[in-house]
Amino acid sequence: RQNSFKVYRQDADLVELDEKRLRLVFRRSRPITPPGWSAGLIFSGNVRELPFVRHAIAGIRAQPEISEAAGGQIMICGPAAAKKFFENDADIDYVCYEETSRDRTFTTRKKTLLVEAARNPRVAIMHARIVLEPGCLAAFPREFDVSTPRVVYREGDREIPYLDWVVAHDFAFDRLPRRLQSPLHYDRQRHLAQLSTGGLPYIDGGVFVSMRDVYREVPLNPFLAWGEGEDNEWCARLQAEGYLVDLQSAARATSQSFKLSRR
Repeated sequence: RQNSFKVYRQDADLVELDEKRLRLVFRRSRPITPPGWSAGLIFSGNVRELPFVRHAIAGIRAQPEISEAAGGQIMICGPAAAKKFFENDADIDYVCYEETSRDRTFTTRKKTLLVEAARNPRVAIMHARIVLEPGCLAAFPREFDVSTPRVVYREGDREIPYLDWVVAHDFAFDRLPRRLQSPLHYDRQRHLAQLSTGGLPYIDGGVFVSMRDVYREVPLNPFLAWGEGEDNEWCARLQAEGYLVDLQSAARATSQSFKLSRR
């Protein structure tokens, strides 16, 4: 699928088309992306969220791709008053953002600020509840468009699938009943069965991993706030532009909270 989307995006030139042998040969025309990762998380500034933030930071630091030796970068976006919590974290770049609304939370704008501050061509952006497991970033291919790791919630010895790569069927972006959202990290037949229902897959806003240039070309909608289907709307635009929205099932992350109905 990735190769198909690369051709659709005109990242490769057709060299040979042999209909009898069903042979297609393409030559890559887009330059190979250099190495490098940046990771950022959004923080409300609430002191009660700090333990979650610290676990999330530990998960990022456990990724070799984010190490100083690899030229990695860690970022946090939150209110200016909360910058003091990270004064002793020399490896963290703090990006200030002040919320402008009392009734709506514009996580979309925070995520865009993080991508704009990223020094590297690959970015992992997440909420503070997400913890990347060891080897998470290493499981991503060298190049992709927009993707997500497999996300689970741990309850004792149980692993409960959580929202990551999701199909939402045909509901309005701002009216997505959670009980009808279906995580797609099952076997391949389950993937195909879900996609055949007609709903576009999208990546839940808890964590996404993107090529920086892809995000800059098709960013999240700054006029949509958290809970208004902003992730669904974004992924629909990405796919309309020919980008591949996908799951990296070998990459794993954990959610520190579980907000879905258990029915």
